[in-house]
Amino acid sequence: MVIAVLALIGVLDAAYLSLYKLGIIGGLTCTIGSCEQVQNSPQSALFGIPVSVDALTRFEDSSDADIRDFDLDDVAVGDFLEVRGVEDPDNAVLAAELRRDDADDEVTVQGTVDEVTAGEALTLLGITVVVDGGTEYRDAADNPMGASDFFAAVSTGTSVKAKGVDLGAGVLGAEELELEPED
Repeated sequence: MVIAVLALIGVLDAAYLSLYKLGIIGGLTCTIGSCEQVQNSPQSALFGIPVSVDALTRFEDSSDADIRDFDLDDVAVGDFLEVRGVEDPDNAVLAAELRRDDADDEVTVQGTVDEVTAGEALTLLGITVVVDGGTEYRDAADNPMGASDFFAAVSTGTSVKAKGVDLGAGVLGAEELELEPED
């Protein structure tokens, strides 16, 4: 029962912040900290992709803080978050899992390809993933492959995992691209 109440509070909290973000309500009232600082922070969205949570979202704190009952109220500006979820048609993500971790420079994005420019870039979840001579390529069985073979195997709708560095402005510099098995 306690978990259900806490989950409901988290959902109501997320709904409240979403209504503010959409401009439906004018101001935020928070008992501690600054809701507006978190809500208006560029870190409140991953590469500009809105992330929502619901009563089924699993929260976990794998950071050094290791908060046992970690939830949305514990997320702060500058936190490093891992989000796993489902993409909707508007390139938003409904989080199945939101995990706080210690800071890491590597960014991983996985999704279906929206657009391909062979040998140069591809787009996942609206994020432009650019390649260079140092990018490594892997097939769905995790075997190395060449760039030309990789791009020959990729088309709109192909599932791909991209690991790399955030270059800003919604661009990821790919260190590794991997084809993902089809479900």
